[in-house]
Amino acid sequence: MSVRIRVPELRRGIARWPRGRKVEWYLNERFSAWLIDAVAAAMREKRYGAALHLMLLGIEVLSGFLDGSEPDIRTFCAFIGKYMSPALSARVRNPLHGLGIAPPPLDAKPRLSVAEILWASPRAGFRAACAAFPGASIAERSHYYVRCYARVGLRIDICKFHDDFLSGFRRYYAEVYSDYLVRQRFLARFDRIFGRGTPGGKGRRRAGGGTTRAPGKRGAAARPQ
Repeated sequence: MSVRIRVPELRRGIARWPRGRKVEWYLNERFSAWLIDAVAAAMREKRYGAALHLMLLGIEVLSGFLDGSEPDIRTFCAFIGKYMSPALSARVRNPLHGLGIAPPPLDAKPRLSVAEILWASPRAGFRAACAAFPGASIAERSHYYVRCYARVGLRIDICKFHDDFLSGFRRYYAEVYSDYLVRQRFLARFDRIFGRGTPGGKGRRRAGGGTTRAPGKRGAAARPQ
């Protein structure tokens, strides 16, 4: 049984890790243990709402690494469009139209992509104290992956979504190694999250450049005896 790495113990040197170790540790250890395993447990226990919440959170987190920036609806939809089923990029009737639930740019649109609805409804609903969310519902087994109905809105086959999520994660994981730009964006996001405020350096960066000196006499230097 391998020993899990604890971030606080490694905070001092984590930014200086080799690139391959950063990728392996985050995607194969931290992300997999923290989220992939939790999703699998929720699916086994048929806690499908919790599983959907975790998968949407996982897509949001990975999309920030894909873009090398803070995740938002743009990065969320970009990750889905690149690594998951085209069915999630299809445009359907907006079940949230005019309800004031979706963000203003989405609320006014009569049609949205499935990915945009997932961002605006289930994801936002879970974020808002696990409030009930209109516009999307879960099916354990269905003939369709996603289907939009006039009255109930979007309906998702959770088992197919789970398979699609895992496939998307594996494809992204492989591309971090095979594509230079994808890897560089991953590393930029990794260093931004885990590399800030690492102790042990000679000085701390100031906003305008340069470093701050350790407390002591100004301009003091060693003198020959």
